[in-house]
Amino acid sequence: MAVSISEKYLAHIQRLVDSGRYPSADDVVARALALLEERDLADSDPAIAAELAEIRAKVKEGIDALERGDYKEYTNETLYQLFEDIKREGRQRAERRQSRATRNQPRPN
Repeated sequence: MAVSISEKYLAHIQRLVDSGRYPSADDVVARALALLEERDLADSDPAIAAELAEIRAKVKEGIDALERGDYKEYTNETLYQLFEDIKREGRQRAERRQSRATRNQPRPN
């Protein structure tokens, strides 16, 4: 299969490789396709779309709060607890995604 890529995207791919972020142009394209696949999955799965909308809303809420000066400063102890809470929530999200992915896999005949 032959694929044509515009000069604009070729230059972007080269910058990513030159930066050391990706070892090759193939890796850049593979990552881009993986992200597209994730987005397409999110578009086709209402649960994932809802989760992404929730995350985006939380990020916007956080940015708005920072801009208003409405934030909390943490001590080492409270910051540790915050990190633990974030990790727990991330693990729960990953488990939900894995569960959905397992349910959506075709079953062998």
